[in-house]
Amino acid sequence: MSVLEENPGMKMDCEDWERDEPQCSSEEIFFVLASRVKSAYENKGSPIFLAVSKGQLCLCCDTNKGHKPSLQLKKKKLSKLAAQKKGKYLPFIFYRNKVGSRNTLESAAHPGWFVCTFPNPGKPVGMTKSHGRRKHTEFSFRRI
Repeated sequence: MSVLEENPGMKMDCEDWERDEPQCSSEEIFFVLASRVKSAYENKGSPIFLAVSKGQLCLCCDTNKGHKPSLQLKKKKLSKLAAQKKGKYLPFIFYRNKVGSRNTLESAAHPGWFVCTFPNPGKPVGMTKSHGRRKHTEFSFRRI
């Protein structure tokens, strides 16, 4: 998984995992925009928006009919998210928190739920409450 920030460019991946563990299978560029949201949860990290497809499809952590939160793509322009009312854009905000040399991405709308990848090839990026070897929740960011 890769991330490209509006200012500056960053690449995000999980390639630093131990050699004997399977690597992340997807190499997708994500566009990142800092959010100016003020909240009681700012100690969780920097609030950001994430998007793919040149900022045309935004990542959103939301629930479907009362089920557990899931990572979804919504057809929204990254550049227009910040102009929406807080209730509308909260599911699009993720807290980027530094954990040693890595970062976690926690949902602002669903505290305790983190963006994750799976060690198996072909598995989608998702959301999880559990951490560990079965789901990668920590990512490295690099300038690109």
